[in-house]
Amino acid sequence: MTEPDYSPDVKAVPINTIDLCWATSSQSPLIEGPLQPHDLINHRLVTNPSPSNLYHSTIDWFGSTGLRPEHISTCNTLQGTLQLIASGFAIGLVPSELLNYLPAPLGLKALKTLPEIKPHSLCICYNHSVIDQTLQTVIAELGNILCERPRKMATDKVVQSFNLNT
Repeated sequence: MTEPDYSPDVKAVPINTIDLCWATSSQSPLIEGPLQPHDLINHRLVTNPSPSNLYHSTIDWFGSTGLRPEHISTCNTLQGTLQLIASGFAIGLVPSELLNYLPAPLGLKALKTLPEIKPHSLCICYNHSVIDQTLQTVIAELGNILCERPRKMATDKVVQSFNLNT
């Protein structure tokens, strides 16, 4: 999970971070930066709906300079968000590593921006009141795998789904 909001019975173990970037269509006339919130405030934005972490990171990034975006569209899937960005409909905040794994013809580019965007924490979460040896082993192995290939694993499914939808 990323940035989990959990109950007292749930333990969250941070294992890595997910860097974020503003993305736009490669056909966009936006310069590559560094761009600040006042440079992007009048552009249409696309993100997941509240209460998603990407939505709150978007609002917080603009809010860090006292701005609140007014042109926000929401999409329930990251794949859909990426397609809207690639089409030039909007710009959006996405996991940076995705741009390295998406097909080149897709036509997305990262924008250089200031202030820095706070990365999301990637966590393993479990109910610690019912943990047994099997669950401990699964958690340890999953942690090892994700620490070795966190971004690649996190993006494989998204890339596969995106390729099927294009």
